[in-house]
Amino acid sequence: MKIGEAIISELIKDKDVVSASIVGSYSENKDIKKIGDLDVVVICKKLTKKSFSKNIKPGKKKKF
Repeated sequence: MKIGEAIISELIKDKDVVSASIVGSYSENKDIKKIGDLDVVVICKKLTKKSFSKNIKPGKKKKF
């Protein structure tokens, strides 16, 4: 689960992120080829436009 771990480690660097978890089929399967999507649950201290744009915005490109 290298990709999931990389996503979580990046998200928790943000001071506004309280917790981040991988859920769904990715968390249950170890074969990346069998995964259709990656579900990430992020809990923030306060969801603002800035925190959404910085961490959660769909299509946001980050290097993992």
